[in-house]
Amino acid sequence: METTHSKDEVFGKLSEERSAISELRNKLNEINAKKEAAYQEKEQISKKIIKIITDIKNSKTVRDSFTKQAKESKEKRSSFNEEIRKKIEEVKALEKEKDKIRKQLKIRSDPSRIKQDMEKLEYIIETEALTIPEEKRVMQKIKEKKKEYEEAKKGSDIFEKVLALSRELDALRKKSDEAHKLVKSSASDSQERHEDIIESSKEIRDLRQKEKEAFENFMVYKKLFIELNSQLKQRLKEVSGLRQEADHAREESGRERKKKTDQLIREKQAEVKKKFARGEKLTTEDLIAMQGAV
Repeated sequence: METTHSKDEVFGKLSEERSAISELRNKLNEINAKKEAAYQEKEQISKKIIKIITDIKNSKTVRDSFTKQAKESKEKRSSFNEEIRKKIEEVKALEKEKDKIRKQLKIRSDPSRIKQDMEKLEYIIETEALTIPEEKRVMQKIKEKKKEYEEAKKGSDIFEKVLALSRELDALRKKSDEAHKLVKSSASDSQERHEDIIESSKEIRDLRQKEKEAFENFMVYKKLFIELNSQLKQRLKEVSGLRQEADHAREESGRERKKKTDQLIREKQAEVKKKFARGEKLTTEDLIAMQGAV
């Protein structure tokens, strides 16, 4: 192989290439670290997006459940309110009939209230220490109440119907109130979940932008990594060629040294031979030269 550069040029260039390769490797390691960091950032954001999407799906299921519950409760409340409206109409009609009967029978109070008054008076007689005049007055009141109660009982059917309807109305109103509370709580829970979904959707949009930026950074570093890696391969290829040149230069240098050494030995031998021919005394160095060594 012919030498294309001088020995000094080869070794100088080889040293430069090694320094360049070392610097390239350092840059390559640095870019690779940034590339991997960008990729990991992108992966972490992607995982977070997947988790939020899963949470949104679950929230939608719960929200829809609350919405359905609110709708069903509204329907129940409407049904109860319709029943209440009908019962009120019935009560109004019965109240008119009750007033008519009370006027006909001259009933001042409904039987249940008269009975309550009687029971209170009887309780006083049983539990309190009354004087004889006081006891007589109370007994007289009880007698009057009994008479009034007997008269009122003649229209007791209508009073009982009104009372029964009033109880039904109370029960219906209670059910309607419970349904209304459930409507409010379910609607509130549904709205809360809906707002969470909106916030999560906004968060996903922000994260997707960050994911895009992280991926773009990754691609930039990946491209730079490929370019630097290509440069490194080219440099290594050049160094391989320079090493061959350096090896050749070393061989050439060795051959030149040997050629010079052989020439010196031959010259020395010729000189020793002349000394020997002249009868001059030979030195140890002369004898060594004659043996082919310097």
